[in-house]
Amino acid sequence: MAKKIAFKTLGCRVNLYETDAIASQFKSAGYDVVDNADGADIYVVNTCTVTNQSDQKCRQAINQIRRAHPDAVIAAVGCMVNHRKQEMLASGTIDLAIDNERKYALFSIIDNYIKLCSCACFSCRLRSGRCRHSRPCRPFNLDRFSRFF
Repeated sequence: MAKKIAFKTLGCRVNLYETDAIASQFKSAGYDVVDNADGADIYVVNTCTVTNQSDQKCRQAINQIRRAHPDAVIAAVGCMVNHRKQEMLASGTIDLAIDNERKYALFSIIDNYIKLCSCACFSCRLRSGRCRHSRPCRPFNLDRFSRFF
């Protein structure tokens, strides 16, 4: 069964273009690209941080997704991550923080992790490093994967 992935884009036209390019990578690899409201296993939020208002809109979008889909994996990418990565990770609302320098590798990071992990329960293994079914699972380490991209 194909994993479902949804995208939310905030900010400029460059973000729209980048989101479309990233989504096409996932679609080409057999993922189901779905609308945010349809429910997905993975959500990618392409963020903006031009103003305090754009920061607030990004936080609201991420919080809404987390409340509506508590077991989904949420990856934040883009400018807000460049400026507020530790704050975003500490909030516990996102699972992955991919800055602009690694944005192009988002597909590979997620896809490789899925292939490397022996657990079939994708969302719980990315969030906690352990499957809810008590099977051992490799914890996710973004820095380990980023060396290859």
